[in-house]
Amino acid sequence: MYFKIATICFLLIGFQLAAQEFKLDKVTKEELEQKSYSVNPDAPAVILYKKGITSFNLRTVGWGVTTEVVVRTKIYTKKGYEKATIEIPFYDWNTIEEEVEILDAATYNLVDGKIEKTNLNKKEGVFIEDVSSRRKVKKLIMPNVTEGSIIEYRYILKSLYIESLPDWYFQHDIPADRVEYDVWIPQYLIYNRILNQSGIKISETNDGRKNTVNIQGFYKIKSIVNCSLHKEKIKIYLLSKS
Repeated sequence: MYFKIATICFLLIGFQLAAQEFKLDKVTKEELEQKSYSVNPDAPAVILYKKGITSFNLRTVGWGVTTEVVVRTKIYTKKGYEKATIEIPFYDWNTIEEEVEILDAATYNLVDGKIEKTNLNKKEGVFIEDVSSRRKVKKLIMPNVTEGSIIEYRYILKSLYIESLPDWYFQHDIPADRVEYDVWIPQYLIYNRILNQSGIKISETNDGRKNTVNIQGFYKIKSIVNCSLHKEKIKIYLLSKS
């Protein structure tokens, strides 16, 4: 039996498109025509939508955990081009071996009034780099990016390490318009969760759904050594097995 321990949804009001239902591979002309982000006009890019779903599956060697992630990002200026290079971290060390599978990735542009889609060439635009002796990143170089582009990608992170789940970040160095995270955990595993709050009001209803409004992206500040310590995120770690 499975139960849903948390659904966390950050919904930024003030951006009309945030109220629309998100559908993968359904980029709109209105999104592509936007010249700036109404809540923060100086932002070089914005995460229009980000969602993660973590679930467990029983394998011959024990429990495995899978996190599926989908992200849609709007590029406004040349300064935002750096967001077209996506880095997905994962472990590759002793018993902690993880795998990242890229399911879909594409860039969308408006050309002569029509939506043009350019798919990522996985043979030429996907690389794996070593970060340390324990960690690697799978890097995606999105194609055909220009001012006004929208990039969208979806991937799965697979792991047999269940002592802790990957940290889920709600804040980034650019604004995030809508971020959601669902976690489904078997009744045999007892997890604790820690929500790192940075002055953002979080409310929780009886069904485990959390909502906040008016989230701004956390911009990098040179004097801060580790910005990840100050970003809104959730940590989930194993307490016991029954």
